[in-house]
Amino acid sequence: MDTVQALLPYITIANFLLTWGLGFAIWLVRKNIATDQRVTTVEGHLIDKYEEHDNRLQHIETTLESAPTHKDLAAIYTRIDGLARDVNVLIGENNTQTDLLRTLVNKHIQ
Repeated sequence: MDTVQALLPYITIANFLLTWGLGFAIWLVRKNIATDQRVTTVEGHLIDKYEEHDNRLQHIETTLESAPTHKDLAAIYTRIDGLARDVNVLIGENNTQTDLLRTLVNKHIQ
């Protein structure tokens, strides 16, 4: 009995340390489980966002494929310049015809 009494403080200290050690280990495991759950949740949200961005990028790429290129725009501007020249020629011819008609009317009236 004296040996048990002599070992009692050591047993009490060992019990205290083992209890706190077990509590700490359980706390670490629970903390890791909570962290894993949060990481899993965030991963799910990120995957959803990535899929949304992927769909948006595919839509933009599809739209850009059908958009006019610089070459197309240059051809349009060239064609507009040609039309402007033709309109200027027609304006000049119209002015000439107006002046000629005015001259003919003036000669006919005199």
